[in-house]
Amino acid sequence: MPGRLLITAACLAAVIFSAEITPEKLLSLALDEIKSLPRFADKTVSLNFVKSPRAVAVSTDNYTIEAELSAKDLGPVFFVKYAIYTDGRFFRAFRLRCRAEAYADAYYARRTLRKGEPVTAEDFYPARTDILKHSRYLAEAGSLRGDIVLTAGLNAGDPLFVWMLGARRLVNAGDNVSLCVQGEGVVVRTTARSLQAGTLGDRIRVRLPNDRVLQVEITGEGECRMTL
Repeated sequence: MPGRLLITAACLAAVIFSAEITPEKLLSLALDEIKSLPRFADKTVSLNFVKSPRAVAVSTDNYTIEAELSAKDLGPVFFVKYAIYTDGRFFRAFRLRCRAEAYADAYYARRTLRKGEPVTAEDFYPARTDILKHSRYLAEAGSLRGDIVLTAGLNAGDPLFVWMLGARRLVNAGDNVSLCVQGEGVVVRTTARSLQAGTLGDRIRVRLPNDRVLQVEITGEGECRMTL
C-alpha cells in the first residue's frame, strides 16, 4: 500500500507539473536583457547566479517568462526580477541575485597628465577592462575624438573616466576673434574682442571696435558667428 501511494503521488505530480523552467533558461533570459541595453550591445558579457536556483515547475507547456533589470542599478552584483505567466494568467514572481562581468577596451594614461592639459587618444593606451567592476563612467576606447581638456590630473596607468573629459576652450576672455555676421544675402567679416571664454558651440558676448556688444556663437578656434 505505501508503495502504491508513492506511485500515485508521483503520477499526480507529473499531471500537475507538466513543464520545468531550468536555471539555464532563466540565466539566458537575463543575459538577453543585458545585451539588449545599448551600453552592452557590443560588450563581452558573462553572467552567473550568486546561488543557483531550483528549476521552476509549471502546470502547462503554454507559459511565458519576463525578465526585468534596472540599467541604472546594474553593477557587478544585481537582482533580476522574473514573472511567469501560464495560459495567459499570472503564475508567480521572484527575483534572483546575479553576478556579471562586462569587458571592453578602456583608456589608461600613458604618462602623467595634468589638470587642464589638452590631450588626445594618443595620450592613452587601451586595455581590456571589466567596466562593471570599475564604474559605468569609465571612458571606453573610441570615445575620444579631437582635442579635449582634462578636468582632473592622471598618473601614468590611471584609468580615464568620462567625468574627467572637458571640451577644449577655443576662445578666452580678452581674445581678439574673427567674427562672421550673416544676414539675408549678406556676409560681413570683422574682428571683435571676446568678453567671455567658451568652447565649440557656446554663445558668448563680444565687443566690436565701436563698443557695441553682441552675443555670438563660437565656431572654431578664435572664430565666431552671428546670424541676423
